[in-house]
Amino acid sequence: MDMNKLSVPGLERGLILIEVLAENSEGLSFTELQNKSGIPKLSLIRIIQVLLHKNYIIKLERKYKLGYKILSLSNTLLRKLDLRTKAFPYLKQLAAQTKETVELEIVDGQALIVVEKMESEESIRLFSQVGLRFEHLHAVAPGKVALAYTDLLPGYIKNHKLSRITEKTIVNANVLKHQLAEIRNKGYAFDDQEIRIGVRRIAAPVFDGHGKLIGIVNIAGPVFRIILKDIGKLGKLLSDIGLKISRELGYNCIIPALNRN
Repeated sequence: MDMNKLSVPGLERGLILIEVLAENSEGLSFTELQNKSGIPKLSLIRIIQVLLHKNYIIKLERKYKLGYKILSLSNTLLRKLDLRTKAFPYLKQLAAQTKETVELEIVDGQALIVVEKMESEESIRLFSQVGLRFEHLHAVAPGKVALAYTDLLPGYIKNHKLSRITEKTIVNANVLKHQLAEIRNKGYAFDDQEIRIGVRRIAAPVFDGHGKLIGIVNIAGPVFRIILKDIGKLGKLLSDIGLKISRELGYNCIIPALNRN
């Protein structure tokens, strides 16, 4: 790929400016920034104004320094990396107990991304992969967890219109809202072939030390193994696993369902 064709001068200059400030933690004056970055004066003025407005940099005593937004982003990344590390042994435990495919997702905008997975060793199983993206949150158990424990629902309904994926997909907003209330009450979510015929999923929330949803753990398998009479028992297992991972991350509430919006 020819990187020259992908060049975005303003973006590149903004990144250069951030990198220069990262190497000079004591801060730099405008003149020093210009000399070290090589960015033309007028462009530098515009870039600084944008980065100040977005809190990526701050100005103290005529010197520019990296702002707290960078620290916030770094902490978010570290928490998510910590999530995978802390969750891994519990995911192994869950896979051993259920014999089904286990996934760990994080919320990315109005979608979910699988950040860890363990596939079932059964001959008939659900294949998964890290990086898999779920955009139809209303049609899949981990997506329902995300909608139940965040403020995503109004914007999601507006943008996605609760589209029908299978004949079993919930497309009525009131029915979905009732389901989300049940999820917050029980501490786990369930979807019955709502995104893929023949597949059922059960999911539970994972919270960080501030009580914020940071991840979702779920199992997925064929309908002939994940049978309806076992949903309550499996849901309790998922909820317990989610709570154990949450506690590893500093969450100190007793029941996940207590964290309500």
